[in-house]
Amino acid sequence: MNTVIGPYRVVRRLGQGGTGEVFLARDPEGRQVAVKVLHPRLTADPALLQRFRQEAEAASRVARSCTVPVLEAGLDGDRAYLVTEYVEGQDLRRRVESHGPLTGSGLDALAVSTAVALQAIHAAGVVHLDLKPSAVLLGPLGPRVTGFGVARPAGPSDRAEEGASSCTAPEQARGEGGGTASDVFAWGGVVLYAATGRGPSTGGADRPAGHAFPDLTGLHGALRDLAGRALAEDPGSRPSVQDILRTLTGATDPATSLAQPPTAPAPQPPNSALTAQAPPAPQPPNVPALPLNPPSPAPGEADPHPVRPAGEADPHPVRPADLPAAVWPPPPGPAPAGGADDPVPSARWGRSIAVPILAGVAISLVIAGIAFFMPAGEDTAGRAPAAQQATAAGDTAQPLPGPATEPAATLSPSPSATSSPSSAEPTTEPAPARTLPFRDDFSGAGRGWTAAASGKGRHQASRGAYRITAGADAYLPVIAPLTAPVKNTTITAKVRVLRGKGDFGVFCRGLDEGARRYEFSITSSGDASIVKSGEAPASVKHVPVPGLRPARLIVLQAACRSGATGTRLSLSVNGRKVLSRLDRKQPFASGSIGMFAHARDGGSGVDVSFNSFEARP
Repeated sequence: MNTVIGPYRVVRRLGQGGTGEVFLARDPEGRQVAVKVLHPRLTADPALLQRFRQEAEAASRVARSCTVPVLEAGLDGDRAYLVTEYVEGQDLRRRVESHGPLTGSGLDALAVSTAVALQAIHAAGVVHLDLKPSAVLLGPLGPRVTGFGVARPAGPSDRAEEGASSCTAPEQARGEGGGTASDVFAWGGVVLYAATGRGPSTGGADRPAGHAFPDLTGLHGALRDLAGRALAEDPGSRPSVQDILRTLTGATDPATSLAQPPTAPAPQPPNSALTAQAPPAPQPPNVPALPLNPPSPAPGEADPHPVRPAGEADPHPVRPADLPAAVWPPPPGPAPAGGADDPVPSARWGRSIAVPILAGVAISLVIAGIAFFMPAGEDTAGRAPAAQQATAAGDTAQPLPGPATEPAATLSPSPSATSSPSSAEPTTEPAPARTLPFRDDFSGAGRGWTAAASGKGRHQASRGAYRITAGADAYLPVIAPLTAPVKNTTITAKVRVLRGKGDFGVFCRGLDEGARRYEFSITSSGDASIVKSGEAPASVKHVPVPGLRPARLIVLQAACRSGATGTRLSLSVNGRKVLSRLDRKQPFASGSIGMFAHARDGGSGVDVSFNSFEARP
């Protein structure tokens, strides 16, 4: 197939359901993803389109711990689409139907993994509200929760799954809304189904107060007790997810807190366009938030994450869990062939912009010998060009007013200048060592980010953003707090211009104190370019990006990957590839990564704000 959806090239159609079509596709770097395209009848409703955008943005903030992450939501013309990782594996309902209930460590692993996933979801201020056996994938790396689906008009079948596997909480079935306690009920139903092949079959709209308690035969010990409490009629009597995890991990003093009762989600204002903007502030973990309402698949509707055909390997595996291989062994077979590059404008060394939505938070959890690991993240610093014009001593790189900037180890053997005398001496412990994958949403103090030695300007994390200000004719690269050089990586950043004129963006493979690097940039006038710096000046080709408004939030995605013929560089802006380059002449091997601002010659300076920065292998 030659169909392209946004920056994704379709490999084949996986199926169709009540809300849209599902495709297996490849991203610009050749990795497989699942893309669901909404039916036009759904996107024609401005209120529903706004809800879709908000739910996808909320889902993108969820940590990847035991979940199938949402990578992007976007518009391609009048088509709205949702992109998730493509996971190899069978869902729990099909597994139980074909092979029978789980037992022993396999059942324990599933109970823990689904609870870890709910903890990550709730920590992002999100509630799932549709957890069920078909929303749990048994991949080669263990159970993972999916179901971050597409908004649809509310209806009685939205969250009800027919048959014994229904896990809808009673309050949801009665139309009373849902919260974290509703997800806890669903967790109990999933565990019961996994162990017995039965769900809380007396649940749903027909489950009256004072009902006969579900049959827990087949569950034993702590799981039996926890599932029984989770399936309580009263939402306020159910345990919290934290309580579940403490009990399952053998804590001597498990928490006694209870899950929050349900509250109806606040109505969302309609919006006729799906526009990129800063994500809403995360809500407290146990406060019911914007619900994710993926519909239950209608008969014949395709699962967005179907079983991968035997022999087709996952080129982009996620590493959150290491579960017993005897339970769900990965199928052998050759890796799939790589996809062709998207056609892009031809130009000489120029700057470019990167692609959208990713979210991941580092989490490490060891449970009964099963390690769930989310690396804290890695990045390499990139530095300013050697031939920058000198400015006044008072204009050297320094933190903006706000919380103290903390120094961190950088790749250079000599210290990077954060330049302000007040920040030269560390006032707190240095940031911990970090490696790829790396993500920073700057919700804290942005610890560990440092200015390149020759950078000029000010930088500071404040209120969920990292602000970089470069004065007239100045250049300021800020280096990510990684402890090893980075070679192949894809960087995704959300950024906007606050004031002034100039260039801004991200860089990779910074060398020689940042004097040499690959730079992916956008200008305040809306042009993109990719530059190989540190060599003899070349004619830089700037490619206009239609409709780009740098004063609004922009999603940049820059890819830097080595191949047999050289280093391939590509830049996407708001989900669409705009530039691609192949460096064959002495390509840089590895180095630091980071973000930068560069004031235009003759201007008064430029001030930019980065909302997030993420780098993955």
